[in-house]
Amino acid sequence: MVLVSATSSIPALTHDIDLEITEHWQTKVPALFCYEAAAHQPQSWVRGKDRSILWQTDQNWSDFFKTTCQHLDENEAIQYSAQAAGSMIRAVLAINEILFSGNTKVQYCYKRCFIKDFLLIFDLVYKLSSFLKDPQISFAKVWIIKGKLQLSNGKNINSKVWADIEITVDKYDILQLPRVVCYNPWVRKDPLGWHIYSSGELCWEFPCLWQEKLLEASCLEKIDNGKIAKLAAEWCINSVITLIYYHWTAHKYNIKDWPPEWNYWKHGEEGLKQYEEEKKARNNKRIA
Repeated sequence: MVLVSATSSIPALTHDIDLEITEHWQTKVPALFCYEAAAHQPQSWVRGKDRSILWQTDQNWSDFFKTTCQHLDENEAIQYSAQAAGSMIRAVLAINEILFSGNTKVQYCYKRCFIKDFLLIFDLVYKLSSFLKDPQISFAKVWIIKGKLQLSNGKNINSKVWADIEITVDKYDILQLPRVVCYNPWVRKDPLGWHIYSSGELCWEFPCLWQEKLLEASCLEKIDNGKIAKLAAEWCINSVITLIYYHWTAHKYNIKDWPPEWNYWKHGEEGLKQYEEEKKARNNKRIA
């Protein structure tokens, strides 16, 4: 067993934490201990019998290493554990502030922390890869997922065409829109007319809407990392399928300009104005 001591920082505060990592680290989630009093309030769902923080289940931890990170060694596992633990400690301390002070401002801070949980990114990467054929996952400063995506969503798009894509996911923050590139030669290269950046990345969603909806979802009761990761993965994949399918359709039928009946976001300031108008309309509908 390895005992790792580290610190976890939140604004104006630093907290001492210990991680216990056993020789069976690929199947046994490291035990996490925090010595701040606020982390030991009597909530059974965040505290084990040994007063450790319940930050992940053995099953989820084991599944992650089996399916997503077979390339990790023990040192990398320790590093990732410490990073994930830091996120969890911040969340646990904020949770206790919410429960014992009822401070709604702290609750918002907690939700932001929750949605940036390192393990949430693990789950998102795994779920995104599950939509691809022969997925390849690598990690350096960001997560990179490569594979083949069938252009079919089981609803209005049912194609047998496969797209070679690469998805890049931020190391920590699910609020950062995943970057997607499609390498098929028939993808249009026009940045203005076909919703693709000059870098080749697809403009598949408006970033402000992505952030708004995920933050909104994180504030719902009885929602956990798995549900948020599922929401994000399905949203990303379905939007990417739609956009790439439009490119393939344009190639097949020699369509030169983006048809007005295909929904799209405008660009730049016009896109931001469109987003604000639609957001206002959604809010007014809720009030009504």
